[in-house]
Amino acid sequence: MVRAIPGLGSIAISEGCQSTLISLVSTPASACLNLPGTVAVLSTVANSSWIPPINAWLTNFCSAELCTDDQLRSTLSTAADGCSAELAYLGITKSDVVVNVIDYFEDSKAALCVIE
Repeated sequence: MVRAIPGLGSIAISEGCQSTLISLVSTPASACLNLPGTVAVLSTVANSSWIPPINAWLTNFCSAELCTDDQLRSTLSTAADGCSAELAYLGITKSDVVVNVIDYFEDSKAALCVIE
């Protein structure tokens, strides 16, 4: 069964990918990535404001410790393996995801959180 993510229209993910993403909430990287907050953002009901859940996500993400490269690599590898069909559909490789996120994570967090 493929389910659309509420609020994101026609973007759909498989049950296997959903299960993988849900399992990541209990990983060591969960806190530094604020994965529970990500679930709240993606669970925003259609026709509801995205601003409160995004603000809550940013507050918790910005106050969290920076993820280590090992945390990111492990989490992203697991996600990419569980969602390989979705990545293939988008023309994205596991390597693209892991390498780019690790390369740009610190700068992206600094920009999102306005950290000098």
